[in-house]
Amino acid sequence: MKKDILLAIPSSREKLDSHIVNACEFLNVRYARFDIYANDWMETLCNINPDGCVYIPEFRYEAWRSLFSERIRFISNELKIPIYPQTHELDLYESKRRMSYWLNLNKIPHPKTWIFGSKKEAEQFIENAKFPLIFKTDFGNASSGVRRVSNINEARSIYRRSFGNGYRIPVFKEGSIDLINRTKALIRPFYRKLRSERNIPRDLELDVALFQEMIDIAHEWRVIKVGNFYFGHEKVANENGFHSGSGHSEWTIPSDRIFNSARSVCTKGGFNTMSLDIFEDQKGDLLVNELQTVFGVIAKNQMYRETDGQLVGLRRYFDNNLNQWKEEEGEFGQDYCYRLRIEDFANHLINLKIQ
Repeated sequence: MKKDILLAIPSSREKLDSHIVNACEFLNVRYARFDIYANDWMETLCNINPDGCVYIPEFRYEAWRSLFSERIRFISNELKIPIYPQTHELDLYESKRRMSYWLNLNKIPHPKTWIFGSKKEAEQFIENAKFPLIFKTDFGNASSGVRRVSNINEARSIYRRSFGNGYRIPVFKEGSIDLINRTKALIRPFYRKLRSERNIPRDLELDVALFQEMIDIAHEWRVIKVGNFYFGHEKVANENGFHSGSGHSEWTIPSDRIFNSARSVCTKGGFNTMSLDIFEDQKGDLLVNELQTVFGVIAKNQMYRETDGQLVGLRRYFDNNLNQWKEEEGEFGQDYCYRLRIEDFANHLINLKIQ
């Protein structure tokens, strides 16, 4: 049946669409690539006449994200072509502000967050705030837009820049000597000019600031949902104390309580593919910190159990008849988890055809 499905794959300036192509070829799913940045992108896509469109969103620059995402949304909303991930999953991935609104609306426990579009209001908050706080840019993968704010002077510097000429994610840790990265940041524009390359500055945040309470974390868990299957492991902090983007994991399997919490969030959101970063604080309370429909993959599997001295890949699913979690062994993270995603999307499209 998968041979009857035709998927459209938009081009990616990050070259990540190769994962989708590899997964389609492995699963024997037909596909056609098209240039989503071309002037005739819509005509090309309509000529392909696909059953669905599967994509990896751009992330490096706001200008790339904006054009790519507006066309992806048009494909779904106006051309009525099913897309994967869905638009509401993309919305949460692209904006920590929208994620905060969604968590608030759905009464999902998460770190307390303040979002200011007024300089005066931000200033009043800072003058009375308890430190440390966390500052986050609206977009920034792998903790690149996250900064620990230790005192009022650091907070004042942030909001004055945010409501002045704008806040740009630094290329080195502010307040540190960090001579190597400072030197790289200074010479990079000249080096790129010599190579006739564009020197595109990092995104600028203007007239908005997002602060978050600092959580005393006992554990941070990553739980991933793709289709009906779940994976989970514990995240390990990097040298700056951040878990996101550290590239390190403990293969401790989360408890059923954590899987149940993630399942509840995904059910409420109607998510097909989603990664949840869940804080467990010192009191044992669970708080959702991140929702990312695109996530890093650091191993062949996203959940392991040690058996006879060997790590064995696992995935979980919830058996509604028995009202309990079940496990399956195997290799499930190939092609950046896109084999699982393509299989899930293809099965969904097949069901639509049957209907």
